[in-house]
Parts: sequence; C-alpha cells; structure tokens
Amino acid sequence: EACGGTHLNNTIEAGRIVIIKSSKVKDGIVRITFAAGRAAEKILEEEKKELDKIAKILECKVSQIPARAKELFEAWKKAKKSKKKGEKIEKLQLKSTKEQKGAILLQTAKELQTQPQHVIKTIERFKKDIEKWSSE
Repeated sequence: EACGGTHLNNTIEAGRIVIIKSSKVKDGIVRITFAAGRAAEKILEEEKKELDKIAKILECKVSQIPARAKELFEAWKKAKKSKKKGEKIEKLQLKSTKEQKGAILLQTAKELQTQPQHVIKTIERFKKDIEKWSSE
C-alpha cells in the first residue's frame, strides 16, 4: 500500500522519480521519500555537479570515485597511525583505476563511512591531513 499524496491521471505525468531516502517506520512499513518531475531532475543535476567536483578533487573519472575514495581513506588511516608513531609519512598518490556503476555517491559515502552530504568535506579533510602530515 502506498500513498504519495498526489493523484495523477496517468503515471507518465510524474516524470522521472528519484528515491531520496527510505526509513523503517515499524515492522513491514517503510517510508520512502522521493522527488518527481522537475524536482527529481534538479536533484540529479546537483548530484552530477557534486560527482564532477569529487572527480576533480580525486583526479579521476566519476566511475572511479568509490575506489579512489576507499584508497584515500586507507591512506589517511595509515598516515594517522604513522603520525602517532612518529614515522615519516609519504606524499599521497592515488592510483586506483577500478570503475563502478550505479549509485556512485552512495557507494562513496559507504567507503568513507559518512553520509552522502558529507562526502566532499570528508575527502577534502583527508587530503589536507595527509598533505599536512607528509610535509612535517
């Protein structure tokens, strides 16, 4: 059973539909938040801009973002441990060319263990930390 609050004569009137989030309300009931039509297109445009920015920061193709983010996170964790031990930290070099399809932003957030809206800030912070630590 579902109710979107809007009644259409034909489903084509909704246009494109984008699921924004889902949350379990109680057993057997899931709340789905979505956007349709122009609102959905706007969300997809914003996500594309965000992915393009991330690809530029990580110097890779959009399809390579999750793998590069994982590589960055691993490098950051290693650098953090090395810093605590007083060891020399190497300059950051991301090399992964593994490509992925699908929900790139969600996959990247999962790799970084953060929320999708925090992906850019997290990547920038990790890069900044490693650059700072490697120059000390």
